[in-house]
Amino acid sequence: MIRSKNRKSHIQQLLLNQFKTKRYLTFIEKIFRGNANQASITLQDLFSFPLALPPKESEQRAIAEALGEVDALIGALDQLIAKKRNMKQAAMQQLLTGKQRLPGFNGDWEVKRLGDLCQSITLFG
Repeated sequence: MIRSKNRKSHIQQLLLNQFKTKRYLTFIEKIFRGNANQASITLQDLFSFPLALPPKESEQRAIAEALGEVDALIGALDQLIAKKRNMKQAAMQQLLTGKQRLPGFNGDWEVKRLGDLCQSITLFG
């Protein structure tokens, strides 16, 4: 856990957002030492990460608030996407088993072998 020296919540938020940047990840990759069995990054290494902060606390707070609002929006959108994904999965299960039909369609489904419909299958993984 990393805490700002003055423990002000807006500084904590700014630090958290700094640690999510590509610039920080590149910094970590640059100072990373070790092998497959053990990695080594010292506190001194971490504390040497250069941070740019606006001089006025009011601007720091405004930035932290704006980033917090965007994080909250992204969280809400992630929940909505998960809900829609679940709805799609349920619809697929109903439609692709013939349990539910789209309006205007009726009759029995044909049963075919996969090989009758596909020439080849490529697996990605």
